[in-house]
Amino acid sequence: MPALGKYKKYQKKKEIVDIPQWQKVFEQVMAEDIAATKKPVRWNFIKDNEGLMNLSLTLMPIFRKSMALQGKDPVKINRGKISERDYISGFDEIAKGIETGTFDLTTSVGELLFMGTDFLSNKDFATKFQKIMDKRRPDEPETWRGDLTALMIQFGVPATMITKIGSRAKSVNRIKKLMDKVLGPSKASKIAQRVVRDASIIGATDFIASNEGRRIPSMFMEMESTEGLSGRKKAAAMFRNRIRYGTEGTIIGGLFPLVGKGAQLLYKGVGRPVGGTALSLGFQGLGKIGSGASYLLATPRYKLGLSKIAPSVIGKGVYNPLAPTVQAIAKATNISTAFALKRMVAPFVGRTFKQMPKFTEWRMESVTSPANTTEDLNE
Repeated sequence: MPALGKYKKYQKKKEIVDIPQWQKVFEQVMAEDIAATKKPVRWNFIKDNEGLMNLSLTLMPIFRKSMALQGKDPVKINRGKISERDYISGFDEIAKGIETGTFDLTTSVGELLFMGTDFLSNKDFATKFQKIMDKRRPDEPETWRGDLTALMIQFGVPATMITKIGSRAKSVNRIKKLMDKVLGPSKASKIAQRVVRDASIIGATDFIASNEGRRIPSMFMEMESTEGLSGRKKAAAMFRNRIRYGTEGTIIGGLFPLVGKGAQLLYKGVGRPVGGTALSLGFQGLGKIGSGASYLLATPRYKLGLSKIAPSVIGKGVYNPLAPTVQAIAKATNISTAFALKRMVAPFVGRTFKQMPKFTEWRMESVTSPANTTEDLNE
């Protein structure tokens, strides 16, 4: 017996691999509860205004740097206070979006410059630049408001610059004049010009602003992995990915005018006739229903055309018990409206315009003006 007990004592225990079903359900409920209890977004600017201060300092980086030289970064200090609250500051989300969008755009432009250097010299400056930028990555937004602001900064700024440069470029004006000569002043010519313009702007924007691992994934282009590459090979792979982003942007940008024009023609050809007819019929039906309801409610007696059958009984019609109540309500409404006009509106108008003279007495200057400067005009 002692030997058997000793054997059981030192026997290796089996590991619990299978998780009970109740524990799985509990973990699922907890995960759903945590996801459902997200912090709300508030826009405080009087009390707890650290978020508004962060947005102001983000828009004025000079003041932020001057304050940071005296100690810690004031934006980080304010975010430490905001993180302890039970809500998300909307102003701080906008500030995070501006910082993230600026960071992504700067990273994209830096990668574009260093990939050319790496391709020519077979060095690895792009990888070193990416590591430096990863250490300086700002706080990312937590809501769609900050994400939208970041995308507007990252892609909106280069798109605006490309649009301004393109509108002033002589080559673009030459292409436009050539298209006018070939296609003529027609709708097709205008649509073609819009297709070329939008495709060029969005394609160039995606080529410039799409950093490696950008926030918006590719829609239908498969990007090439740069993991494990360095030097000229990584630079070539990064450049090919930029070409894919630019091609995707060109296709999407060219479809915008076509889809918009198609939707306009669809509305004119189908939406307006069908929708307008349906709405007119619907309003006519509502009008008929309203007139019928008013007749049924307010008519004292219903004449059913049965006076010849029993003139002594239903010659005057069937009595409506709701008519007196409806008539009383209508009368009270008219009296209250007249009272409001008489007691409230009329005195206000009278006080406002009681000094107004008759129209026949209107003139540029009054003959009773006491001003010395108008005496000569009155003589």
